[in-house]
Amino acid sequence: MTAAALKKRIEDAEVIGWDAPDMSVLNAGQFPPPPMPSALFGDLWPLLEATAEGCCAPVDYVGISLLVSAASAIGGSRRVAPWGQSQWNEPAILWGGLIGDPSVNKSPAIKKITHHLVEIERDLQSDFNKVLQDYETDVATAKLTRAKWETEVKEAVGENRASPPRPETAVEPDEPSPPRQVTNDVTMEALCDVLASNPRGVLQFSDELAGWLASHDAYKSNSRPFWLQAYDGSPFSVDRRNRKKVLHIPYAGTCVIGGIQPAKLSDLFSSGDDGLSARFLWVWPNRVQRGRPKDDAGGHAVGVMLRKLRQLHLPRAENGDPQPVILPFDSNAQSLLEKWEPINQAYADDLDPIVKGYVGKLPGKVARLALVSELIKWAKSGGSEPREVSAASVAAALEFADDYLKPMAHRVFGDAALPIEQRQAAQLAKIILKARVEILNARDLKKGVYAPCPGSLKGNEAFDDAARVLEDAGWIRSIPPKPGVGGRPRKDYIVNPHVHGAP
Repeated sequence: MTAAALKKRIEDAEVIGWDAPDMSVLNAGQFPPPPMPSALFGDLWPLLEATAEGCCAPVDYVGISLLVSAASAIGGSRRVAPWGQSQWNEPAILWGGLIGDPSVNKSPAIKKITHHLVEIERDLQSDFNKVLQDYETDVATAKLTRAKWETEVKEAVGENRASPPRPETAVEPDEPSPPRQVTNDVTMEALCDVLASNPRGVLQFSDELAGWLASHDAYKSNSRPFWLQAYDGSPFSVDRRNRKKVLHIPYAGTCVIGGIQPAKLSDLFSSGDDGLSARFLWVWPNRVQRGRPKDDAGGHAVGVMLRKLRQLHLPRAENGDPQPVILPFDSNAQSLLEKWEPINQAYADDLDPIVKGYVGKLPGKVARLALVSELIKWAKSGGSEPREVSAASVAAALEFADDYLKPMAHRVFGDAALPIEQRQAAQLAKIILKARVEILNARDLKKGVYAPCPGSLKGNEAFDDAARVLEDAGWIRSIPPKPGVGGRPRKDYIVNPHVHGAP
C-alpha cells in the first residue's frame, strides 16, 4: 500500500480519540517465569550455570535435566520414607518437561547432561562382552549335554529300563540383555523387555514429549496404565499372546525427560487428565539471548557425580528382586514437612482443578527432590553415604516447590487453559508491535508482508477471532469497506497509535 493510499484509508476511517490499549494481551494472561532456586543443587549450581551458558540455554533446562538424570542414576537402589516406618515412601523417579518455542536449545541442554549417562551405558556394555562369552559357552554346553541325555533316554527305552532324569545343565539359559541407562522413543513392549533385565530402571529421553504422550493412546498401545505405574516404580507384569510366559518386572521405574512447544500444551492438558501431566516437573523459562557457545567447564564434575550415583549398591531380596535401601527424613526434616503440608493444602484449595491436581502431588515431589538433592551433594563432596535425608535437603526441596514449581505451574497451566483465540491474539499483537503496523490487513498478514505469519493465523476464522480480541482490548478498529466496491471486502484495521508509544 502506497503512502498516499495509506493516508486516504486512515482519513476514510474517521479516526477519533483512542484510549490506552490493554497491553497485557501480549502475554495472553501468562505469568512471568520465576527464577530457579539454587539450594537444591549445592556446589553444583555454578557448574550448571556454566553448562547453560555453554549451550546458550536457560539454566532451568540444565537444572531439571540434572535432577532427572541423577534420579535415573540412583534408580531402584534407594527410596525415601519421610515419616520413617510409615507406609508412605517414594522412589528416586522424576519426570521433567522442558517447555519452549523451537530453537531455544531444549534438546542441547538435555544432552549436555544425559550424554554422561550414555557414556556410562557404553562402559557397562563393554563389560557385557564377557557375559556374552559365558552365555555362548553355557548354550553350547547345554546343547551337547541335552544331546547326550537324549541318547541315554533312547537307549533306556530300547532296553526297557527307567530313563535317566534330565540334567540341569541340559537347559539352555535365557539370553542376557545388555545393560541400559537411556532409551529414546521406545515402545512400551520394548521398554518392558529393557526393564526386565535392568532392575535399576532407565531414563526415557523423548525429544518431543507431545508425540510420546500421544503414543500412549495409540491403537494397540494403550500404555497410559503402564506409565502411571512406571512413575511410582511399581512392579509390572506383561502377558502377551506372543510370549511363552508372563514377563515380570519387579521395578518398572522410568525417569522421563523431554521438550514440548507451548502451542501443544493446550491439547495436552485439555484432552482429559488422569494425573499423568501432574507428574512432570514443568519448566518454561524465558528465552536467553543466543551468542557464541562457551566451553563447558563443569561437564567433567557432573559426569563423575552421576557415575558415583550409578555405583550405589542395589541389594537383592531372597527371590532375586531388587530391595532398595530406604532413607528416612531426620527429625528436623520431618518437622519442616509437618509444618508445610497443611499450608500447601490450604494453598491448593482455592486453585483451578488442573493446578490443584499439580499442587496436590507436590508432597511426593518434595520427598523425591530431597532424596536426589541429598545424594547428589554427597556424590559431589564425598564422605560417608547418607543414611537419612537431612533438614537442609528438605528445606531446599520445599523452597523449590514454593518459590519455583508453584508459580511455574500457574504459568504453564494458566496459558494452556486460555481459549485459543486469546493465544492467537497475542501472536497477532506481537507482529503488530514488532513490525510497527499502522494499518493491518488480513491478506497482507497471510502473505508475510509484516513478518512471517504463524500457521495458526493463516485461516480466515482464526484471524477474525484474533482481531476481535484485539478490538476488545483497544488495539485495533475495523475500517469499513468503501461503498460500491465489489468482490470480497478487504479486512482492514487501523492500529491504536498508543500501541507504538504515541502520546
